[in-house]
Amino acid sequence: MRRYLAITLVLLGVFVFVPQAEAQGLVLSQYSVNVNMGQSQTITVTTPAGQIPNLISLTNGTVAYATVNSYQITIYGLNNGSTQMTFCTYDNSCASVSVTVGGGNTNTYGQITFSQNNPILTVGQSTTVNIFSNISNPSYYIQNNTNSGIVSASLNGSTLFITALNTGSTNVVICSNNISRCESVFVMVRTSGSIAGALVYNNGTLINDYGTIYITYKNSKSGFTSAQAFTSLGYKWANIISGSTGNIPHSGYNISSASVAHPWGSWINNAGTIYFVHDSGLIPIPSMGIFTSNGGVLKSVVEANSYDFNRPVLAQMDNNDWRLK
Repeated sequence: MRRYLAITLVLLGVFVFVPQAEAQGLVLSQYSVNVNMGQSQTITVTTPAGQIPNLISLTNGTVAYATVNSYQITIYGLNNGSTQMTFCTYDNSCASVSVTVGGGNTNTYGQITFSQNNPILTVGQSTTVNIFSNISNPSYYIQNNTNSGIVSASLNGSTLFITALNTGSTNVVICSNNISRCESVFVMVRTSGSIAGALVYNNGTLINDYGTIYITYKNSKSGFTSAQAFTSLGYKWANIISGSTGNIPHSGYNISSASVAHPWGSWINNAGTIYFVHDSGLIPIPSMGIFTSNGGVLKSVVEANSYDFNRPVLAQMDNNDWRLK
């Protein structure tokens, strides 16, 4: 009797330890979506251990966009064409869906364009977006603001007024009253400001710029050339934000292998001590207060590797350390 109970408990332990959802990874209810322009379709997602998925890649934002509400993904058709969306969880379980949008105009008559497609703001900041069309006397309306808690949006003629309310991102969808055509402005709101008109991201920010992932350092960027290098160095898909890096100069360095030191801008952990990867070496951080005062975020910390300590260890970090500016 005891032997039977012991075997039963072992079997139950194995079953609980490896649930079906975890073995399968991230699973979508469908991997191909066909939707007409101006319409939407919702698919469901099953994730390992109940993690919430994040949209980390969108190959063509003029065709469609998506919103995520817990385990439901709603895909909206904007214009004829196709795009691929990739969703991931924090443990790097990923799945992609191919989206085809039809049922709209196939010519460029009435096409809507913007003076800026991807504005990036700080909380409390405002901007204007000029709207253009190739038809006479165009008029427009806001069809959707997918996350109205992030920005407020209003129209006055051919000018869109946007004010940042909270950090995050949203799509403001503008449609024409003259013809069945819509376009989307993707807005990001962050906590950092801007210097001399250039975009500024916190050190170590991971940015998806139309399918290429960059890490930022002192207002420069370095690109990852493979997903394997990205994940093997400990970075998480869930920490990526979508944004424009067009105004950020490239460092000249690309990360193509995990058999290298972590790139500049990284926050690394070695035996409980967090270091900042500076171009001159590693800066140890003596306290959590100093870590956060310099823009550090715990979810961005990755494990150090043996290559990191081929660099010199520098003086400890200070509050608002000038070396990170």
